[in-house]
Amino acid sequence: MTQSPVDGGPLLSVRGLAMRYDATTALAAVDLDVQNGEFLTILGPSGSGKTTLLRLIGGFIEPSEGRILFDGVDIAHTAIEARPFNTVFQDYALFPHMNVAQNVGYGLMVRGRPKSEIAEKVAKYLEIVDLAGMERRHPAQLSGGQRQRVALARALICDPRLVLLDEPLAALDAGLRRQMQEFLKSIQRQTGVTFLFVTHDQDEAVTLSDRICVMAQGRVEQIGTARDIYYRPKSRFVATFFGDNNLIEGCRVTVDGACVETPLGVIDLAAPTALAGKRATLCIRPESLSPLSEGETADMSIQAQVTAVDFAGPVTRALLETDAGVRLSLKSFSRPERDSILAGARLTIGFTASATALIPAEAAP
Repeated sequence: MTQSPVDGGPLLSVRGLAMRYDATTALAAVDLDVQNGEFLTILGPSGSGKTTLLRLIGGFIEPSEGRILFDGVDIAHTAIEARPFNTVFQDYALFPHMNVAQNVGYGLMVRGRPKSEIAEKVAKYLEIVDLAGMERRHPAQLSGGQRQRVALARALICDPRLVLLDEPLAALDAGLRRQMQEFLKSIQRQTGVTFLFVTHDQDEAVTLSDRICVMAQGRVEQIGTARDIYYRPKSRFVATFFGDNNLIEGCRVTVDGACVETPLGVIDLAAPTALAGKRATLCIRPESLSPLSEGETADMSIQAQVTAVDFAGPVTRALLETDAGVRLSLKSFSRPERDSILAGARLTIGFTASATALIPAEAAP
């Protein structure tokens, strides 16, 4: 079982953490809290700084400045072997000359634990990762998913407080990757160990995470649950990187913050916004737009023409142009019978105020 952090605070806190290589800033003054027992994912595109952040926390590189607090103690310059956590790498880093049991028990062996204890714990963790009976196989005799589970068992066997995972599923094919996502989450729930996971895959982040930290250009853009980030993005980058979005420019929020004037009309907001009196960009997810049948109503309804339709299996995507000249994307579940959304058709489209989000217009490039 995991221990509780001192004074009930975060297990891990990063404060003002920065990494520079000569004139290049790889990480710029990042602040991040990781709570005890949570699955937190660092999400971002290549070059966003997510792997640099993980490597700094793991002790593989030293920061240019900033603190890494573990249970309130700064470990920013502590050696890797003295940090109470382990790392699972994308390539798994298994020893090819060792069998499964030897790979899993390696950490206990170098700590000088008795052979009987090592054998007992190896058997326990191979059972947990569903590899019992494969003790004598070598990495070359295992599938990608099995090697990933060996690496995970090796990381967990020494009872770490925190496990760092650097895109460990990236090399797997799509079907196996989905299976391993479910398995990884179940293992984290079963053991209660805190997981800090790095990925560029948005679907993977949503599937696995209690919270997500979205990064871009070495900075944290937003931290929150998948639902918060998806429906309440705080920047243009988050709004466009984390799923598809319609961005409607040229909006202005009323001085009381209760309404927003848009090219589509005035929208009464579900709650007053802090952008009162300011220019803003309105965000509407494509699936939040719905064709209205005759007699149906919505908070906001607009007239539009379908300019293109794209069937993508379970989802049909339509491109629209409103009478106000605004181009929108709409997504709806596909049906086996003929779809009513056809290219060239005129539709009345509705959406609710609660399905919209506002970001500062200054966030646009």
